[in-house]
Amino acid sequence: MHESYKALIPLILPESIEEYFELTEVEKKDAAIHIYLKEVKDQVQKLWSRE
Repeated sequence: MHESYKALIPLILPESIEEYFELTEVEKKDAAIHIYLKEVKDQVQKLWSRE
C-alpha cells in the first residue's frame, strides 16, 4: 500500500474504528479508493457483552 493512502485513512474513517477493525488493504481503482477492513473479533465480543 502506498504511504500517501495510509496517511489519508485517519481523515476518512472515524478514529474509534481501529478499536474494532484492522486495516488490511487499500487499493486505487480508476477514480475510487477501496478500503478493506477486517473485524477484530475480541473487541466486538467485548462491545456486545457490555449491552
